Amino acid sequence: MQSSSVSTVWDSSVGKAAQSAKSCIRRRRYFRSRSCYFRLFIALIVAAIIVILFGICYTCSCTDISYDQALGYLKSLQTINAGGSVTYPKRILFWTNIFGEDITSKVHNFYDCPENKNRCVIDSNKLAILASDAIVFHSRDISNQGLADLLKISCLPDKSLRNPDQIYVYYTMESPSNSGYPSTPANFFNWTMTFVAESDIQTRYGPHFMKIDDAKALEFEIKDFAVDENRYLKKNSGIFWLVSNCNTDSKREKAVAELAKYIDVKIVGKCADNDVDKNLCPKSESCNDQYENYPFYIAMENSNCKDYITEKLYQRIHIPSIPIVSRRRIYENAGIPSSSFIALDDFSGPKELAEYLKILQTNITAYKHHMEWRKKWTIAPLGAAGLQSEMYGMCQLCDRLWESSKTHKSIDDINSHYEKLAACENGDAFLRKWIPE
Repeated sequence: MQSSSVSTVWDSSVGKAAQSAKSCIRRRRYFRSRSCYFRLFIALIVAAIIVILFGICYTCSCTDISYDQALGYLKSLQTINAGGSVTYPKRILFWTNIFGEDITSKVHNFYDCPENKNRCVIDSNKLAILASDAIVFHSRDISNQGLADLLKISCLPDKSLRNPDQIYVYYTMESPSNSGYPSTPANFFNWTMTFVAESDIQTRYGPHFMKIDDAKALEFEIKDFAVDENRYLKKNSGIFWLVSNCNTDSKREKAVAELAKYIDVKIVGKCADNDVDKNLCPKSESCNDQYENYPFYIAMENSNCKDYITEKLYQRIHIPSIPIVSRRRIYENAGIPSSSFIALDDFSGPKELAEYLKILQTNITAYKHHMEWRKKWTIAPLGAAGLQSEMYGMCQLCDRLWESSKTHKSIDDINSHYEKLAACENGDAFLRKWIPE
């Protein structure tokens, strides 16, 4: 009896000690956890400060140029060139990068218009601002947005560094909604350099298409797009779509979703619905083999704007698969062979389009009709006068700067001006007509 009582007391004491130990361990873990969270919080604060300081330094690097420095650079150029030249070449200064990249090394030799090599100079040294005839600003890289805007820091040139004969050029290859809506003073820009034909200077991603007979008459080297017809026989049926932007102004995702009700659509990239397809075509790979495995692929733009054609079609024009685009007139106005693509607005709705695609993928003769252009068309070579690809617009810009009657107009509000110029469509408005209720 006594032994049982002692055992009970012992068990009770051991139990209390164990509970006390567990409680102590929990308290130690709690304090260690709090200490860990506190250290993590401090680390995040330090990281944020570093990011802000980097942002300040990056932003200030745009404007940390004095008038005396720029004047000294101008005089050094005049000294270098004073030897014998009567006229100086026109200097084009890229004040910003292009999507963060300094592209001056790509365009400095005017590879598409070699006659301008000695007429114009491309520069990215901001000290050359007083010596420059044109200053180019890429809309997405104007740094007084985001962090710089929050910090009230401007990356635009100081007013003291601008002379009335200079041309400030607004440059973008993107639609207005994807151009960043930069915050710039009224009347800051003089010229626009965009994909719109009515811009002061038109830029374009792709080459100029021309008939092979015309190219031969001009003694151009012929780029051959003809392929072995066995490549028209496809491994898979339906449509291939590599896409990373899942919510666009053009509402192409809605159009494709409706199309998918009537024909197979293989979606890969960020907008796919599974991890395998999301990672099927990483950015490091061209995925040309995937495109060629399907009879059709989606080449619709994220915005339907006047003259707006990006690399989606041009980069894969050599692949024997038929691109599906949004608006026929945009591509035909750019001189792209009319049978080389299929447009949404060729059809009254998704069902009619899907029925036509099904006919093509089961009837090789009908499918070949959309490939016949490959035997009759080519593209103008680099350096063909008046037929430049003009991705960066440098040939036209150089020519314009040498015109005797330069236009010294100014653009009051660049963002509203560009929206009117691009005349982008409302994607929902088209789809309301195209998609049955």
